[in-house]
Amino acid sequence: MSKRKSRVSMFFEQLDNDSRKLKCNQCQVIISRGGQGKTANTTSMSNHIKHKHPTLLYQLGSAIKSSSRRDSTKSQISAEELPKAVLTPSTLVSSEVSLSQESQQKIEDSFTIHWSYDDSRSREINLAIGEMIALDNQPLSIVENTGFRNLIRKVKSKYNIPGRKYFTENIFPQLYEETKSEIRRGLISATAISVTTDMWTNINNKESFLSFTAHWLDDSFKYHHGVLQMKHFPETHTANNIKNCLEEVPTLWDIDTTKNHAVVRDNGRNVTKAIDDSVFKGVPCYTYILFNWLLIPF
Repeated sequence: MSKRKSRVSMFFEQLDNDSRKLKCNQCQVIISRGGQGKTANTTSMSNHIKHKHPTLLYQLGSAIKSSSRRDSTKSQISAEELPKAVLTPSTLVSSEVSLSQESQQKIEDSFTIHWSYDDSRSREINLAIGEMIALDNQPLSIVENTGFRNLIRKVKSKYNIPGRKYFTENIFPQLYEETKSEIRRGLISATAISVTTDMWTNINNKESFLSFTAHWLDDSFKYHHGVLQMKHFPETHTANNIKNCLEEVPTLWDIDTTKNHAVVRDNGRNVTKAIDDSVFKGVPCYTYILFNWLLIPF
């Protein structure tokens, strides 16, 4: 290590058995210095503090600013100390500007103080990114794509975008609960609810799913709809199994079954019997009937 110890090293402890590695005093993570002696550097330490403990940058910034003020005092050179040969107005101005720029280097030039993940400003942006992924059907990996991260850095330099795991464990559960609560409030206030349901099989893995989508009008006669369930259906497609699956939905969503106007379905015998035997009133899909009628040869 150099004789002049880097200020960022105040947050780390040198390992006794390996001079090339350090331990973070905050999270006990071991990081490499990229070498030892003159080949060692502070890049890994700076990046660790910057990305894992951004709040510590305030403490580091105070130390750097204090040092900058001391260095500024030492670097003040009077006009008498300069050679007379260079004592021209333009030389004095350029010298003062050079010294001023060197002594007043901002901490932002070395470190960008990022907001923590719990900061209200970060939470607002995280939720907006989560909504974008959901609404635009984007892959979760977009938050780790270089281009997207560069864009976010340009737009809001102090925002530290989390990885996909953070969004999966924190943002999407919150968005799900908020959306679910909003749909539930709409269902409770609705006078009547219609339902569309369908059974379909993924052609790639042969896995089946049963959908249950509610449709309703609010007091302003505005149309709303929400997918209440898209359930994996590994059981055989018997009428009884379909009936039991459909009747679970009103209980999960606290729906008054007397509000049910109709369940629009296809004309499959198993689906038709399942709905006829359930608490719902079934109505065949007009488009499905028309489509099948068009396929009948004349």
